[in-house]
Amino acid sequence: FGWAGYLHWRIDNITDQFVMESTIREERAKLIRFTENAPVGFFSVDDEGGFQFVNATFARWLGEDVRSLLDNGRLHDYLDKPPEMAQPYDLVSQGGENQAAELKVKTKGGKHLFVSIQQSVKTDSRGRIRTNAVVHDLTAERKMRTALAASEDRFKRFFEEAPLPIAQIDQSGFLIDHNAAFQAMLDTSGKPLSNQRFINLVDKESRSQITQALQNMVEGNNLSVPLDVKLVQGDVQRNVQMHARRFKGSTDIVLHFLDQTEQRSLEEQFVQSQKMQAIGQLAGGVAHDFNNLLTAMIGFCDLLLLRHKPGDPSFGDISQIKQNANRASNLVRQLLAFSRQQTLRPKVLDISETLTELSHLLRR
Repeated sequence: FGWAGYLHWRIDNITDQFVMESTIREERAKLIRFTENAPVGFFSVDDEGGFQFVNATFARWLGEDVRSLLDNGRLHDYLDKPPEMAQPYDLVSQGGENQAAELKVKTKGGKHLFVSIQQSVKTDSRGRIRTNAVVHDLTAERKMRTALAASEDRFKRFFEEAPLPIAQIDQSGFLIDHNAAFQAMLDTSGKPLSNQRFINLVDKESRSQITQALQNMVEGNNLSVPLDVKLVQGDVQRNVQMHARRFKGSTDIVLHFLDQTEQRSLEEQFVQSQKMQAIGQLAGGVAHDFNNLLTAMIGFCDLLLLRHKPGDPSFGDISQIKQNANRASNLVRQLLAFSRQQTLRPKVLDISETLTELSHLLRR
């Protein structure tokens, strides 16, 4: 520059550029760390199926190290069933620019992983194939699905095979589901009861009470005591005790029923038997009093017969009175025996004679 013997220095302020490049390097390092340790696998292969990029997660799933995969790995070598009529980089037959598949991959230890892979196939400016793929391990998810299905199956069998009738209704009172015991209780000949209002199965006299109780439950007030309900379906009537609970976090209500139809019938029979027992006790007491009267009548007839001999005109009338009194006394003894108020003494009987004596009572 015409300044002999001088050195020319130029100093530019590149602080912003340095900061920007440093930030880019840091972000790139973060991205690499994130990619390497992401919970999903990443890989890229070329047109020969050779791995050009593999993250540590995918390499760990395959039981390999990253360098070994990059040096010698081929995509189809790790697929349990490589696709037919496909390129070395394809996941499915016929290939395509965007590929998605759920398939098994083989690990170095001989195990299999069930994975989901989404891959895009790109051609660069030089005509080279490069793929970008994301891999999700479905093994844990499949186990969860299997466990969930098993749990649902156990619950379904528990629900269906429960000996007690169970039904589920929504907040509007429509039957959502019910088990076989509920179906059998109402004997609907296999016709499903779902999608109809539960209140329509309740006896008309109890509908207002049940409707109010269910409405209170929808509003958050569970039943404190079970309700006695009569269910009616066609000609079938069942007296049941209904327990109801609302599902947590839902307005649906589950109903459990105890069929008390047979119990009510037995209770009615027991009440009737108690009435018969009371009638028997009453009859026994009356019979004892009546027997005392007859004893006095027979005694007075005997006294009259001592005064009126067979030739007396009154003898026949007195004998007839005594005979009828004796017949009445015999009838009283039968009544006492029937009411179990008579003292029982075992003895040999002529069955024909006994039945003849009891014939008048048995006809009644």
